Amino acid sequence: MIRSRLSQRGNALLETILFFPVLIGSGLLAGDLYNLSQARAALESKAFNLSSILSVQSTLEEKSLAALIDAVTGSERPLALEIVIGKVTPDGIVAWRLQRGTTSGICPDRLGSRRYAGDLPENARPDDDAETSDSGMLVVQVCRQSRDLALGAALLADKTLENVAINRMRVTDMKLDDSLAREAGLEQL
Repeated sequence: MIRSRLSQRGNALLETILFFPVLIGSGLLAGDLYNLSQARAALESKAFNLSSILSVQSTLEEKSLAALIDAVTGSERPLALEIVIGKVTPDGIVAWRLQRGTTSGICPDRLGSRRYAGDLPENARPDDDAETSDSGMLVVQVCRQSRDLALGAALLADKTLENVAINRMRVTDMKLDDSLAREAGLEQL
């Protein structure tokens, strides 16, 4: 009888010892998934805000673009972001492309070739007015690494978070200042 009680206490202790790593692992997994969802939501917000503000501009200057990016992406600690901004015509031709951010080379190159490599909203319908249908779309792609998000680094191990926001431009031809035009490969008239 006494031997049976000691055996049961030993079993309970062993079960408790085996249960704690599972409990800790589950907590780390839940924390990682929460951090990941928060980072994705923040990235989506940054991309959408930049796209919606830039799509209504008639001119774009380097200083104002830098100030806008600082205001939209500002946080307590600077993030390693790559921001790619481009104008895409309704038929998918990349008119120009600008790259900003504190890092480069982490975004998939959707705007790097002559044609946009991602999905676009459906083309303008024939009954749309000419100014809207000819204006094209402004594409903003924001990317960051996930390595600083993970509590248990094995779950997210160095993956890229990406968000693309596409807005129809309100003006037919956004004018870029001289330095942005040179960077985009455009010649100003």
